[in-house]
Amino acid sequence: MPRRRGWRFLSLPTRGSFYVGPILVPGAAILASFLPGALLLFKGYRPVGAASFDMPANMTSLHPSLTSGHAARITARARRKHDRLMERFFRRGWLWLTPNNLYEALWSAALLTFIPLFPILYLILGRFFMGKLMFANERCTGCGICAASCPAGALVMKGRKRPRPFWRFNCEHCLRCLNFCPHQAIGASLPWAAFLWWLGTVAAMVGAIFARLAVIVPGLESVRDYWTVQLANSIVYYPVFLAAYALFYWLSRWRPVSAILSRTSLSFFFGQYRAPGATLSDLL
Repeated sequence: MPRRRGWRFLSLPTRGSFYVGPILVPGAAILASFLPGALLLFKGYRPVGAASFDMPANMTSLHPSLTSGHAARITARARRKHDRLMERFFRRGWLWLTPNNLYEALWSAALLTFIPLFPILYLILGRFFMGKLMFANERCTGCGICAASCPAGALVMKGRKRPRPFWRFNCEHCLRCLNFCPHQAIGASLPWAAFLWWLGTVAAMVGAIFARLAVIVPGLESVRDYWTVQLANSIVYYPVFLAAYALFYWLSRWRPVSAILSRTSLSFFFGQYRAPGATLSDLL
């Protein structure tokens, strides 16, 4: 965003919402409601409010695909909320004291209380970890549609005889590849996610290393605290994930491993979700 002195800034994040039977499960934008305004203060903007809106969630690696009727109800509900809040905003000129913002503020306070480094950890997970859960199973034909349509350019096709998609570190986990694959060959492996997290946790033994080095290096104990240990742990995760995903990618090309991954991935049972009436050409 360019620098602007005195320009008003209204934060309007969306949050994923889905149905479990007849019950609507609302999303939570949490820090996305307030953090953009706080950051843009440094560029001269003047935050004047925030409002978050539930929209149909497409993360079919975690929940069943929404029907077109469910998606329409969520969207209609968001439109009514938008009209109500925007009328208030243009009448008052600000939008802070609302039940919506109280809801997001309580989420934010709870999150930062228990996970103070959450914004940094989420950046690492979103930009690094989430894309490393993706794989293509034996149904993949190597057509390359997923790579050609990736909005982040995070997919490349690897292999000469049987090319398969390889997810790079700039994957945003938007799941366009999963939800628009014509062969339904792409999934996200949650068991692999659990193993990858455990592997990184085992590798990041920085607290123990600090304690050993503090005996040898004078003054090191004075800088050892919660923040330095967590920051060092985060740095250690990167090479561990890098090596582990390379192994995961090549193993997933082996048919027996691919079959196991497919049968333990919820995304192949939950199906694909596409916004009603939207095609891949619309998104491109």
